[in-house]
Amino acid sequence: MDSERAWLQLLELGDAPDDAFDDDKAAQLVHLLHQRGEPVVLDWALPVLTDPDPWRRQAAAWVLGQLGYETGRPFADRVMPALASAARSERDDDTRAALVRALGHADDPAWVPELLRCVEDAYAPVRQRVAGALPMMFAGADMSDAAIAALITLTRDADPDVRDWATFSLGTQGRADSGAIRDALAARLDDEGGDTRFEAAVGLARRGDPRALAEVARRLDDETATIYLMDLAAAAQLADPVLLPALDRLRVRWAADDDPHTDALAYAIDRCQPANHELAKTKQAAFTTALNQALVDIGWMIESDGSYPLTTLTVRRPDGSLDANRDRTLLWDGISPTDFDVAQKVASWLEAISDMA
Repeated sequence: MDSERAWLQLLELGDAPDDAFDDDKAAQLVHLLHQRGEPVVLDWALPVLTDPDPWRRQAAAWVLGQLGYETGRPFADRVMPALASAARSERDDDTRAALVRALGHADDPAWVPELLRCVEDAYAPVRQRVAGALPMMFAGADMSDAAIAALITLTRDADPDVRDWATFSLGTQGRADSGAIRDALAARLDDEGGDTRFEAAVGLARRGDPRALAEVARRLDDETATIYLMDLAAAAQLADPVLLPALDRLRVRWAADDDPHTDALAYAIDRCQPANHELAKTKQAAFTTALNQALVDIGWMIESDGSYPLTTLTVRRPDGSLDANRDRTLLWDGISPTDFDVAQKVASWLEAISDMA
């Protein structure tokens, strides 16, 4: 199917009754147009942002948001201003949500102020799109203070889905740490909406906050509680031996099972072993020493701060400045000391830094 036919078919889908709308077909057509990323699609879609039909405006937003993503969204200088302008004037709730979602694919902090305008939007799905998009707008760098403040506000939203996304974005997607961030996450530990309380526990665990340990220990010790994957993820992140008795009881109860929960449990048990704290200390020292020796010739270096499981690494360029792409990386994120191959990790970091040098 050529792109023009795909575009026309997408618009035609809006003529179907609501109960007969083909979501899968729409997604396929939008993906095809995104992937091809043909400039002519701009000429078709941009004018439709002002079409009288809300459905057609939504379709245009869907297509424009990630048009040409495989080649770095080459049309951003035309697309993003058009999306922002349309979002400011849009009165249809679902269309405004589609526009804000599309704008959230910018991966460019220059457009964050447009998202922040929508933090108090009356329509919850719009606020949810803002909560999910904010960390992505910074392309891996630190979020701005304004974005963090917005997410903190959204963690207190009246809508549970908004709180869930905001808590995930603040706690897991964002790497910033402060008393205000921790308090916002802690306030959600008893939230009954969706995964919010689990996201809050993981976010606090990533920051080594004792409130996460207390909450995870309480849940693991409660034999009447349903244990979720995110409980085990938080336990693994904490890597605290105090959790081992409860985790071992689960291991016995689940001995006959073989599923993602048992795999996550085994990983949490491994991370929490007291011996791994000593092993991590040895491997961390060997890793930083070997990598810095390998970097001497190009003048770069890494610095480590903290200890397992919260060791952070920063990379300094020859001029002493920090490299934003490798600033405050968690060394032990997603890996147990028993699986940490020093030589392999050194080679991986050396290749990445050499590419940036």
